[in-house]
Amino acid sequence: MTKTPAPAKTPGVAIARVLRGLGLKQGMDFRVKGEYKNGERTGTRVAVLSSDANQTVADNADRIEQQAAEAGFHFNVSVYFTPSGRVWVWVGNYGKRTRQTHFLSPSGRTENTAAEAPKPAEQPEPKPVIRATLGAPRPAFGTPARTLDEYLSERRSGKSLDTMNRTVAEWPEGQRVQGVDSYGVTCMGTVNGAGWGAVTVPSHENYGRTWVDVTWDEMPHNRGTGRRNRPFTSDLIKH
Repeated sequence: MTKTPAPAKTPGVAIARVLRGLGLKQGMDFRVKGEYKNGERTGTRVAVLSSDANQTVADNADRIEQQAAEAGFHFNVSVYFTPSGRVWVWVGNYGKRTRQTHFLSPSGRTENTAAEAPKPAEQPEPKPVIRATLGAPRPAFGTPARTLDEYLSERRSGKSLDTMNRTVAEWPEGQRVQGVDSYGVTCMGTVNGAGWGAVTVPSHENYGRTWVDVTWDEMPHNRGTGRRNRPFTSDLIKH
């Protein structure tokens, strides 16, 4: 006779059971983490650790919410798509729920539901310092570095500085983000203030896209080193 498991006493236990019921492996495909502010736990979220797991959660978003509710806990399952079509998910018992569809989908729309997200903490004024990208390591995805002539030409036109100033203001140091790290794993990270930039070669396929230097949270797959890379801002989600 199969023994019926005891009711989940915490949201972390409840959501882990639901995800394991979809065939996902805890510790390999996902981890349940607490969200803290000023040393106090403010919520429970799920860190999804692989692209296959992201797709599984996205395909079963409504089912996950329903089964968590049946266990007595409310969770939001948000689904996001990058311009390249990569699917990301965010699972947590706080904030608001967002459901995007791929831009090639017939519906092609974004749905925002659930409770209003907690009012974010007031962000400090961004530093009035622009990091020049000359001589800096190239950003992710093989974005070409600017030549000196291109850089000077853009400085004269003012377009480069306008773009950089806007990027620094919109993505200040300390901003918490979710994205895909250099290993291809979806995780949380923090804008570290080491650099901001843009693709400025008109002939490049990513021309006009901006990037920011992010330090990713320590995770098992990066051996607890909190590795950095420079994802495009259009592929990041603010938290």
